Amino acid sequence: MNISYTFIYLFFLSILIILSFVEFSIIKKNKKPSVIREICIFILIVFWALRGYVVGDAMVYGWHFNALPSIFSNKFWNYLLLVSDKGFTILMGITRIISKDYLFFQACIGLLTIYLLDKVVQRYSKYYVLPVLLFFSFNGLFLSFNLIRNCITILLFISSIKYIEEKRFSRFLIINIIGVFIHYSSIIYIILYPFFRIKISTKIFWIIFIVGNIIFLAKIEYVKLILGFIQPFLPGKIGLAVKAYMNIRHELKPFSITFGFFERFVTVVILLLLRRYFRNEKYVNIFYNMLLIYIIGFYFFGELSNLMGRMMMLFVGFYWFLFPILYAKFSRTRKYWFLIIFPLICFGKMLLQTRTPLFEYSNIITGVESFREYQSRVENIYNEQPK
Repeated sequence: MNISYTFIYLFFLSILIILSFVEFSIIKKNKKPSVIREICIFILIVFWALRGYVVGDAMVYGWHFNALPSIFSNKFWNYLLLVSDKGFTILMGITRIISKDYLFFQACIGLLTIYLLDKVVQRYSKYYVLPVLLFFSFNGLFLSFNLIRNCITILLFISSIKYIEEKRFSRFLIINIIGVFIHYSSIIYIILYPFFRIKISTKIFWIIFIVGNIIFLAKIEYVKLILGFIQPFLPGKIGLAVKAYMNIRHELKPFSITFGFFERFVTVVILLLLRRYFRNEKYVNIFYNMLLIYIIGFYFFGELSNLMGRMMMLFVGFYWFLFPILYAKFSRTRKYWFLIIFPLICFGKMLLQTRTPLFEYSNIITGVESFREYQSRVENIYNEQPK
């Protein structure tokens, strides 16, 4: 692990931690910390929206952006018929009218994502900085830098949780259909709408959690058997994808016992033991149902660890909002313990997210490499990895 790649991210995290402590102090005095929100948004714009070429997927998005025909040409609209992320492609086409620099588009998407994050934080949390801190520590940094389409759709879904609670399906549907045009994975939110309406008892959570751990720790491989049976009957690309997985699954390190495994285990235990603190809280039932999907994905499908890691990021938002609600209800002693342990966990998570050369940070303000130089650097990084 090269600490030089992670230093800027730990520095960013440290600023947010200090800002959250200041916010706690202001709220404790029954004052409104509006200036904290403004400072936090400014920091996000500088660090997030104005970043340079960071991580590998910027190469894919950059190539897509640079190769895109003019939105006023027939080629653009013909191309649009071939892609699934039509909304995202249209956003690219619109920004190319103003500037053909990918970093301009990236900054616009960063501002859009900051706007969505700002809205959901204000809607679901008493605190402002704490959920932002949790967002970046628990997969949000990776999502916002590397999976920017997913990041937008996840925040769109979280913004629509209000309408699940209020039983306003049409508004929920409209928001998530917009999400589908950004990234097709949003369809899963629409399918799961009835599930999010169900209130599931804590006993069922415990049963599923315990059984899932038994399957995971005992390395029971039932998914392989099911896929092997149905693969010959699957059509076209789906069948080929399943066959490809069967051929490489030994390289994917299923059932890995990692820092993430222990962190998830402790998180689930804490949230289940302290669920009684959330009685009569709005939206909490939906966040817990997201937690249940998260549990099932990681523990029951440990054989598909790499695939499920990406899939379960769609439901990671429970981290960002359950803990701020929980913190507000803690006694003074528990708050002190939280403030000691929580930053250490955040630092650990951030180290794990940013420990590779792909996360070498740059910023438009201080100067960035060209797209060609960035492309060459990323290719060298991949070529130097052990085969």
